[in-house]
Amino acid sequence: MEDPAPTSEASIRRSKRNRAPTRKQVAREAEAENREKAGEASDHAERESSPDEFDEARPKSKRARASEGTSSVAHKAADLRLIEVVKGNGKLIPHAVKLWVERYEKDSKPAMVELLTMLFEACGAKYYDKGDLVDETDVDDVVVALVSCAKKGEAEDYQNSKKREFKNFKGNLESFWENLVRDCQHGPLFDKVLFDKCMDYIIALSCTPPRVYRQVASLMGLRLVTSYISIANMLRSQRETTRRQLDAEKKKKTEGPRVESLNNRFSDTHEKITLLEEMMRKIFTG
Repeated sequence: MEDPAPTSEASIRRSKRNRAPTRKQVAREAEAENREKAGEASDHAERESSPDEFDEARPKSKRARASEGTSSVAHKAADLRLIEVVKGNGKLIPHAVKLWVERYEKDSKPAMVELLTMLFEACGAKYYDKGDLVDETDVDDVVVALVSCAKKGEAEDYQNSKKREFKNFKGNLESFWENLVRDCQHGPLFDKVLFDKCMDYIIALSCTPPRVYRQVASLMGLRLVTSYISIANMLRSQRETTRRQLDAEKKKKTEGPRVESLNNRFSDTHEKITLLEEMMRKIFTG
């Protein structure tokens, strides 16, 4: 009869691993687990006892970071002149326009000078007298002075410049006027002062001999018309909604504050549409 094969070392190790744990092993494992739990509890207690330190270590939320970013952009926009915003980072334009509208509503005269200054600088003018831009000054006299500067070589062509820093000038300038019209739609757009003055200079500059003046002024004029159309279409939609509401109230055959309010809203909206149409006509006919 054959002798049984000798037990291999590997099978001996497997048999040792498969043995049931002894009481000492169980006790050691339990003690280690208790120490681990005690450590976690201690860490938790330390965090609870010092919430300020824990809050400092906590990363900021996306909303907080976005708020800080918006505040930083607005701060940069406040430090720049309008022409610098137009020639530079287009992302600053909405913030710069919003800040300018706030300045205009607080004190219109210096804000108007600031805007007209940007208008002239966008056309390329380097020198002009800011003193009489808002007062009762003949627009033609100002434009003649600007043309004289251009003849002396005191004008720059940002729109057609090959310089890298001006590659977004045209788009930024259009964006500026688009944002301005939109931000003024509930106030200054219809004050018959702000945009009337801007259009007077834009129309006059679009008819001047210097090519750069004509090009940039025409660009601004077309952007204004496009923006006027957008606002007018929105107002027409509002007017139609008000008309339907008014008709529904009249069918009830009851006169009251509701009907009066709708009538006033309808008249106000219609007046704004008419004014926008006149402003568009003014740019087209000069």
